[in-house]
Amino acid sequence: LKGVALDSIVGYPVVGQRVLVLDLTKGIQPDQGPWGNFSERIILKGAPCWVFWAQGTLYQALNFAEAGKYTVKVKAAGIAAENIWPIMKVYVGPKYIGSAEIISQKGEYNEYTFNVDIPAEFGVQDFMITYQNSAKGGARNLFIKGVLFEPTKE
Repeated sequence: LKGVALDSIVGYPVVGQRVLVLDLTKGIQPDQGPWGNFSERIILKGAPCWVFWAQGTLYQALNFAEAGKYTVKVKAAGIAAENIWPIMKVYVGPKYIGSAEIISQKGEYNEYTFNVDIPAEFGVQDFMITYQNSAKGGARNLFIKGVLFEPTKE
């Protein structure tokens, strides 16, 4: 994060004992990379969502206040091009926690679940979603409607 003091945890959404639903109206996209970043927040059917028109990254800094196992649920939809669906990759800090091929019938959103083990004193880290398999001409798109973190019951 450019210009963000990571020694202060004030103001970051807290991942801990309670379910955290990310506010997609406050999602941040990083600086343009060498190939660009083609994600933007839009209102679709009356609700905010992030759409990737082509490759890009969406991230938000979170305060991981407690060590433990967490479930991350991403509500996503996709548009195929050339019979290939978009692929979403998900990271928590430096940890790659998984990927999913986003298959949508009639534009319906599906929930994709990932699990992550957060070590003690993980602190403020970026949660990231990347999309890299866009089609020439941008006909393959990825839509993110919701993200939540919840502690895993053991």
